[in-house]
Amino acid sequence: MYIHLGNNIMLPTEEIIGIFDLENTSVSKRTRDFLSKAEKQGRVITISYDLPRSFVIAGKKR
Repeated sequence: MYIHLGNNIMLPTEEIIGIFDLENTSVSKRTRDFLSKAEKQGRVITISYDLPRSFVIAGKKR
């Protein structure tokens, strides 16, 4: 099964680790540091240029 994230981006459900509300989770310094590091490493994919309300963490099964 797939989840449509927007802008013709679909992600297999088995790759989704979590979907998080940006407003509630970005209060934590750890989350802000995690997102900042992921962005610097080029691991963030922006699917909309609107103000983000959530973020998805995904990874392939090993």
